[in-house]
Amino acid sequence: MSTVINLTPHAIHLLDASDVIVATFEPSGTVARVMEETSVIGQVVVNGIPVDRVVTIYGDVYNMPEEAGEDTYYLVSALVVQAAIRLGLPTHDLIMPTDTVRDDRGRVIGCRRFAAALQG
Repeated sequence: MSTVINLTPHAIHLLDASDVIVATFEPSGTVARVMEETSVIGQVVVNGIPVDRVVTIYGDVYNMPEEAGEDTYYLVSALVVQAAIRLGLPTHDLIMPTDTVRDDRGRVIGCRRFAAALQG
């Protein structure tokens, strides 16, 4: 059986084809994140109110543990996966939620599958 370590700040529910929760991955206490730097590049005026226009540059990944052992995976956000690929970090042990299911209010209640982090 595989081990999945959740490196996000919230529980991730795995759903079956009938949208029944079959597993819940609670946060591990470590959250993998991507460093970001945001700069104001201008403004947009909406209903007379100036709203900043910004650009965000994403940097290094932090709080990533050492590579996982065999049949162990780190559950991370898509942003972490994209940054890891861009930085040339190992990604064979990274997975992210995909095929998400939303409730009638549009909130994500879980996912049916995990996407692999393949480098191109």
